[in-house]
Amino acid sequence: MIRGLAALALALAAGAAVAGERPRAGFYCPADSTLPISVDVGEPGLGIDGVDCAAPRYARGRVTAPRCYSNGGSASPLDTDLAILPGGALRHDGRVYAPRPPGPIVPGRSVCP
Repeated sequence: MIRGLAALALALAAGAAVAGERPRAGFYCPADSTLPISVDVGEPGLGIDGVDCAAPRYARGRVTAPRCYSNGGSASPLDTDLAILPGGALRHDGRVYAPRPPGPIVPGRSVCP
């Protein structure tokens, strides 16, 4: 029991997602001009690195999905880093993605302000 609690405390201190934990639904914006990350926007799934995944699984700072689709329609599996940080931001590929501030999304413009 104590070992389990210690492992959980270490995972939380490192900012890694605990098995089964999911990011909150919404868009996550990077500080630079890279693509945003979307979680459960419109339908359950994940949009990351230019691919859309219908059945992502989050565990220990990683996300996996058996099949993701690119804009061209090609399919491939996904296995990449994605940590949920304290406060709800995400860390992926060395970048921090903050939850998008509330407000309308203007058609034809970037989701991120």
